[in-house]
Amino acid sequence: MLTKRILLSIWCGITIPFAYILTVGVVISLLGNKLSHQNEELLFLPLALPSKLYECFFEQKVKDLGDALGIAADTFVFSLFGNFILYALLTFIVLLILNKTNVKSRLVNFIKVRAWKR
Repeated sequence: MLTKRILLSIWCGITIPFAYILTVGVVISLLGNKLSHQNEELLFLPLALPSKLYECFFEQKVKDLGDALGIAADTFVFSLFGNFILYALLTFIVLLILNKTNVKSRLVNFIKVRAWKR
């Protein structure tokens, strides 16, 4: 059970940020000019949080990646790994809590009772 939880956490650590960036990209492309710059920054905040923390604690280096991304390479790499670790840990904690509270068995019992009453 622990290995399944770890593997699912690793998978979610990769797919949650990727799915979020795709969703935000679609929302921004659909709304176009209706969003202000501040609203766009708020949409990207869940993914930009590790890089913002890194910028607060460490001095900015020379822009290595150029103007395409507009951020330093170390900030970009820290953001990638930070998002992976953040979402993998969140998924692991949620799965651990669900396992400890036996939500699955309660849900199965609820469905059985509802099906029995019909």
